[in-house]
Amino acid sequence: MPPQLDQLSRRHWLALSLAAIALVSFVAFWLSLPSIDGLAAYRPPLPSVVLDRHGKPIGTFVEERRQLVALREVPRVVQDAFLAAEDDSFYSHPGFDPFAMGRATLANLRERRVVQGGSTITQQLAKNLFLTSDRSFVRKLQDVALAGRFEWALEKDEILELYLNQIYLGSGAYGVAEAARTYYGKPLAQLSVSEAAQLAALPKAPSRFSPHANPDAAEAGRKLVIARMRDTGRIDAAVAHAALADKPVVLPPPPAPAAYADAAYFVEEVRQQLFDELGAETVLRGGLRIETTLNLRTQRAALAAVEKGLAAAELRAKRAGKEVAPEGALLAIDARTGARYKRAASPAPRSSRFVTAPRSKRVSRPTSRSTTTSTNTATRRRASSGAPRTTRTASMAR
Repeated sequence: MPPQLDQLSRRHWLALSLAAIALVSFVAFWLSLPSIDGLAAYRPPLPSVVLDRHGKPIGTFVEERRQLVALREVPRVVQDAFLAAEDDSFYSHPGFDPFAMGRATLANLRERRVVQGGSTITQQLAKNLFLTSDRSFVRKLQDVALAGRFEWALEKDEILELYLNQIYLGSGAYGVAEAARTYYGKPLAQLSVSEAAQLAALPKAPSRFSPHANPDAAEAGRKLVIARMRDTGRIDAAVAHAALADKPVVLPPPPAPAAYADAAYFVEEVRQQLFDELGAETVLRGGLRIETTLNLRTQRAALAAVEKGLAAAELRAKRAGKEVAPEGALLAIDARTGARYKRAASPAPRSSRFVTAPRSKRVSRPTSRSTTTSTNTATRRRASSGAPRTTRTASMAR
């Protein structure tokens, strides 16, 4: 074979080998990506609420504090604020924005550190649901690949809806509805342009821009987002000027309701039973509505009666020259149903609590978008015997 042909043949085989290696590497990378099967039916984790017999909340089981809302329930000004702050070309790109990624790369090279991410809303959602927060090159490639899958599987509005419900916004609040309640004590529909802008500044660094933790940084972020909304044509100059002057009133972190403290021991027994019956993940993330036989009004009366009795016993002991820590217990039984209620007092009378303890095994299995009650002959006769009944109320309206 002539030398020229031999050299050409070697180059040909080298090119084929490199192409084969590239193809195998791509296939291996693609197969290593997390599966997004069932993404269209995905629902973010929701807290489970424990209710007394009259429907009054007495506790929650929560991994992530969140209120689920459909996109149509999110005001346009809130959507515009997040789009201006996070992904102005969301409705036109295929899941990733090569121009934004290029700008971010140049900025990071110039600063010799990561100062910009260049991730779209779709990429952020993919990372939050399936990937780690690692900033490696491989993870960035996974972002892009998964974002493409997301765009293939879901409509743009569905992606934005998931993002606005999934995103962490600081102070324990997940999703825009819970953040509105946490920071401003109001529903989404009542947010102003200024408040929406302040929330939209949070995804980049929820702790650093939190109005609770760093008011100065939160104020700077709010002004920056208002400027972005103006520059991208989502609000005009007059609205932007008014929004800049309208500084939000941020409420302090809300305390736990008094009812939660009054029924804390009872709710803990409910948690233990449901963990055994349904599993921790379902209870903490399933958005259950847990109905119990506890009566909050009589619970508080029992607390007051027991604490008054313990205080009187302690006073009598002191007058008699005795050092004692009296204990007390209260047991109430419903003669009609056999429901049992008990109270176990601690040695410290002022800190003890009356506990209504469930004992029956009647627990309805949670189902999505519906209420299902499972009973048998024995449990039907003891429907009020103290066990919690659970229903799943976690559904995203479409």
